[in-house]
Amino acid sequence: MDMPLDETPPPLPSHLAAKPGSGWPKTLGIITIVFGSLGSLGGLAAFVTPIFLKQQMQPYVQMGADPAAVAAYVEKMMPYQIIMAVLTLSAGLLLLFGGLNLIKKRPVAVKLLLVWAFCKIGIGIYSTIQGIPMAREQMEIMQSSNAFGSEGGAALGQITSVATTIGMIVSLIWIAVLPVFLMVWFSRAKTREQVNAW
Repeated sequence: MDMPLDETPPPLPSHLAAKPGSGWPKTLGIITIVFGSLGSLGGLAAFVTPIFLKQQMQPYVQMGADPAAVAAYVEKMMPYQIIMAVLTLSAGLLLLFGGLNLIKKRPVAVKLLLVWAFCKIGIGIYSTIQGIPMAREQMEIMQSSNAFGSEGGAALGQITSVATTIGMIVSLIWIAVLPVFLMVWFSRAKTREQVNAW
């Protein structure tokens, strides 16, 4: 039976009706999936780094650095790198699963992404606190060798050390961008209202 032209069609069910601004889960989900995938791959790659750490430090020994100091540095650096590999891989997988659930509009996605946000900031703080002394110790080893040359080596080493410290602090700020954004985004009343409707 044909519907009269002047008759208004029945409204779509609420779960099928498109809501203004409801496309953000897919967009944000894709972004978090990409970053989560990259983080997971980076964490896997980081497990290989400790294997080559000793070989990477050998040239400084050949250039005059104290072998005992280099060995002590490698011994302290390897556990730190393994811990960072585990943390990076775990955070990457958490972000990846959060993004996948966000695309499917599952409420658990919000919990996963907020847990990731807090963990990621914590990992960034930990890596900065632990990484700065490690970087300084590496600079001291490089200064004790001829890596910077005999003339002006100490001054260049200090400049490099300061630049490394500044770089790590800037990196921490960059690391916190996405976590802070997610915290702010999911704290919005409009976002919470849309999530509650899933």
